[in-house]
Amino acid sequence: MKTPSQRWFVAVLIVKVFVIGKSEKRPLFDRQFRLLRAASVEQAYRKALKLGEDAGFSYKNPNGDLVRWKFVGLADLDSIDAVKIEDGMEVYSSVRRGNPERAIRSKHQLEAFWFEANKGKPLKELTSASRVPYVPVSALNWVAKQAARNRATERKSRLRRRSELC
Repeated sequence: MKTPSQRWFVAVLIVKVFVIGKSEKRPLFDRQFRLLRAASVEQAYRKALKLGEDAGFSYKNPNGDLVRWKFVGLADLDSIDAVKIEDGMEVYSSVRRGNPERAIRSKHQLEAFWFEANKGKPLKELTSASRVPYVPVSALNWVAKQAARNRATERKSRLRRRSELC
């Protein structure tokens, strides 16, 4: 029996970011656009919900407060009508009413440039009391990767020193 071909979908996850025990008038939330492959819309929906559940995590900020990222639901799920993902192709569109100028951000406000400008800074500095007590997920992922690399490098150094002693 032939398995059904899989299609590309884009899921828009909404993840609320908050400090446990503190309320805000305008809570922070992350709109995550995730690509996924599925054989049907129903399978894509289930995979999107799983991605959302996996997106939640917690950590302590430098003030000792517990910061939580919690999946609250899907803003959208749409199929991408393309067999092959290519450079520059449209993967998601959302038409809204209102002043389009309000949606524009300057270059330094774009996520990729924020990350580049701050990637060398320690997490503690980025989440100091004078700043918002959260950082983008991309920054947390980068910090985790750097920590893993540092642990691997330290482990290799210890093994090298041990082998030199033998």
